[in-house]
Amino acid sequence: MKKYLSWYALICILLCLLLFPSCNTRSSAKQQSYIQAYTDFLLNTSIDAGHDFPIHGYYLFDLNFDDIPELGVFHDSGGSMGGYFTYYCFDGKKVTPVLDNMGSHARTSNYTQILSDTKNRKVYFLKEMYLLKGNINGTYGYLRELRDKNGIPYVSDILNLEVDQNADPEVHYHKNYYCEDDYLSDFELDTCLITEQYYEGKWKKISSAKYLEIKRKMIPENHTFADLRDTGVSVLLYDTIDEIMNGSGQYDEISITDKEVEMLFDKWLTYIKSEGGNHFHR
Repeated sequence: MKKYLSWYALICILLCLLLFPSCNTRSSAKQQSYIQAYTDFLLNTSIDAGHDFPIHGYYLFDLNFDDIPELGVFHDSGGSMGGYFTYYCFDGKKVTPVLDNMGSHARTSNYTQILSDTKNRKVYFLKEMYLLKGNINGTYGYLRELRDKNGIPYVSDILNLEVDQNADPEVHYHKNYYCEDDYLSDFELDTCLITEQYYEGKWKKISSAKYLEIKRKMIPENHTFADLRDTGVSVLLYDTIDEIMNGSGQYDEISITDKEVEMLFDKWLTYIKSEGGNHFHR
C-alpha cells in the first residue's frame, strides 16, 4: 500500500512540474498580447477623436474578472462641468470600444463609482444625485451594470434618475438632504423626481421607492464593494488644465508617452499580483 502511495505522490509531483510552467507560459503570452495591443493603441491612435474635453488620464480596470484590463479614458473639463470616462477592451486581437446597450460608445460621468462585487462577479456603475437645484452634475443619477455578449463586455442600463425641472419650484428650494437615498425616501418628492427602470429593452417609469428598492437590492447600503477608480492603476497626463491651455481659450492635446504607458502597465501587473486584485476573489 505504501509503495502505491509513493508512486502516486511522485506522479503528482511530476504533473505539477510539467503543468505549472506551461500555465505560466500561457499567462505570460496572454499578458504580452494585450499589453502590446494597448500600447499600440495608446501611442498610435487618435483616441476619442472630436471629444469636447481634453484627455486627463488613463485607467486600467478589470471589469469582467478575466485578468485582462479594460481601458478607461478620463476626459476632464477642469471645472464645475466635471468630466467623463469612455472605455475600451481587448477582444483577443485588437482594442475596441466598450459599447452601451444601444450600441453607442459607453460613457459615464467622472462622478460615477465603479463598484466591484467580487463575490457575485459583477461590476456596477453608480452615479448618485445630491441636489434638487444647482450644478447639473448633482441633479441626476443612474445605475448601470457591466455585462457580456459573446465574450465582449458592454455597459447595460438599469436605472435612471433626474430632477424634473418643470415641477413646482418651491419643492426644489426647501428640500436639502445629505444623500440620494434620502431624496428617494421622501414621498413628497416623488412628483418632482423622474425615476425609470430599463426593462426588456425599454424605459418604464417607476416610483422613487421602487428605484431605491432595486438599487439597494443590487448594491446594499452597507456594501463593501471596492471602487475600481481607487486602485491606483492610472496615469494622469497633467496636474491642472491650466498647464495645457494655449492662451486663446483652447487647450493643447497632450499625448501619452512610451514611458507613461510602461508605467501604467507596471502598475497593472503589480496590482493583479497583489491580494487587492479581483482575480484573488473567485
